[in-house]
Amino acid sequence: MADALPDFSGALHSLREDVEVSDLDVLESYAEALELEKEIAELYREVRSIELSQIQRQSLKRSLRQTLPPVSERWNPDRRILNARVKDGDRLAIYQEELQKLMQESDAIVSNAEELLHSLLPGLPDQTKEVQREAMRRVLHEMAEQGIGSEELEAPENAHEMATVLEKEAVRKLEESESSLKQALGELERAEELMGAGRVNAGGESNDIAGRLAEETLTNMTEHVVSAIEAISGEMENSLENVGKVREAMGRIDEALASAGDVNSELQARKADEPLLHTEEAVRALKTADRGMDAALHAAAGAARLRAEMRDGASSHQQRIAQQQVLQKLARAEAGTYLDLTRQMKGEDLELVPEPVPPEHQPPPIIGNFSGEAGRKLVKHGGISATWFHVNQWYILGPYDNRGRMNLQRVYPPESAIDLDAEYLGKNGARLTWTYDSFVEEMVAPSAGWGEYTIYYGFTELFFEEDADRWIAVGSDDRSDLWINDMPVWRSSNQLKRWSIDEGFRKVHFKKGRNKVVFRLENGWHNLGFSLLINAKPKY
Repeated sequence: MADALPDFSGALHSLREDVEVSDLDVLESYAEALELEKEIAELYREVRSIELSQIQRQSLKRSLRQTLPPVSERWNPDRRILNARVKDGDRLAIYQEELQKLMQESDAIVSNAEELLHSLLPGLPDQTKEVQREAMRRVLHEMAEQGIGSEELEAPENAHEMATVLEKEAVRKLEESESSLKQALGELERAEELMGAGRVNAGGESNDIAGRLAEETLTNMTEHVVSAIEAISGEMENSLENVGKVREAMGRIDEALASAGDVNSELQARKADEPLLHTEEAVRALKTADRGMDAALHAAAGAARLRAEMRDGASSHQQRIAQQQVLQKLARAEAGTYLDLTRQMKGEDLELVPEPVPPEHQPPPIIGNFSGEAGRKLVKHGGISATWFHVNQWYILGPYDNRGRMNLQRVYPPESAIDLDAEYLGKNGARLTWTYDSFVEEMVAPSAGWGEYTIYYGFTELFFEEDADRWIAVGSDDRSDLWINDMPVWRSSNQLKRWSIDEGFRKVHFKKGRNKVVFRLENGWHNLGFSLLINAKPKY
């Protein structure tokens, strides 16, 4: 199974070539946006399925069957209203109201698409993505300073394309340098011929010692240029792989240029104008070749840095897969009642299996240490007298159908992305939307009651003023899953059972700021409920 995600670049919907965006009316633009969102959601489903198959070590085909694309049921605008001619104030008000709905729905489409695209590579954290973007900006700046300012360098939108362009640019610069070196060689050979002919005409080599010395220096220059050509001749890609050869060629050029001053001074003194013209032209060609090689090295180095960034990203993705695999096992109720997951949630000790927490390090019992509602913000200080608080504010979505528990392994949209404005199709084709509720009792169970053999989701955010490791207690009727910041921390057994406030305990890591918390709850028959309690004391 592949370790890294495939490259889906170029796979998204694009506008017809014969149409300009400015030519589309509002309905056509809306239709294009719907199509693009649909394809982004399907792309996200494929990426999510690949990751799921890696984490659970199952076939991609099975993962694709289990995963639904996270796309909302979108509003259908009234074409008659939007296409009709506005003849009076009443019709104008109706038109404006319909247009306002369309614009709001368009904004929701854009927001959802951006969120999905932002999450397409979950293995690359925000800071890693920013490192790649900064690397690209830095490399572009360096290329501009080196005179590599071709338009194609500004086109790439990701590190992979950028590295490929830089590698091609480096090869092109080497090829240009080789051409300049050959030009310099031709000029030097012509100068040598003219010098030899001039000495004979002046009375022979033995009577022209200064001229002979000048010609020897010129010959040395020529040999240096020949050596430089040999160093980079052949496959330019191979020359770049062996950077030492390019540096060797640049060293030969430096030696040739160092000799050029003596040669040109002697030629000027002798008023050998024609050989001087050729040597001066050779010097210009050598300097051009030197700049080209320097630019090639910078481009190759930039490509290498970007490739390294991508390898780091791939490594980060593999790390996340390993982290998810470990947490999937540790989250299971069967793994133990009391487990500490904090190091694994931080990406540490993924090779080690945590031992059950001994009694002396377990949190105190809930009974007698329960204070009620926790809200959604846990402060650093504040006179806490009790230990346990329950999370009482949730957004709830459901029900999805689970007759015969047929959808036990189905991955519904909330497990992929949270869009509080989305609308999904649920049981019997009913349209589902997120609804906010606050619960007095510790067991989350709306007074309206929940249906049998159904699946529900809950979402909230918990705010911490600083990084914190805390114990949580989870209970459910019947089975449940819990994720904190997209990491699984609890998976109850598949059996149908009653709710217990202390069904399982996990010590988890909360990051500074907002923490995303999602639960999935499956009901068999009769009652349904879920509870999440947090131990506020840091000492346990």
